[in-house]
Amino acid sequence: MPTIIVLLFYIIFPNYWFYLYMLIPTFIIAGFVGWKELYKKSSFWDKNYWLVLTCYLLFAVLNTATLFFSFLMPSYLFSF
Repeated sequence: MPTIIVLLFYIIFPNYWFYLYMLIPTFIIAGFVGWKELYKKSSFWDKNYWLVLTCYLLFAVLNTATLFFSFLMPSYLFSF
């Protein structure tokens, strides 16, 4: 509920769009919880464990690249 309220506030007042970065961890946590529930209930992932490891590796690589990019981004965004 607080996430929806914050999201609606920044949709109504778009001048403060950069505060939406606070919501990113909420979506990551929700996605991880959903993934774990899917993983527990599905027999497909038991048979294809190599695919699970590939997904985890891809997740780690993409997030590491995003982390390094995010350290550079504020200097470009707020340089004007």
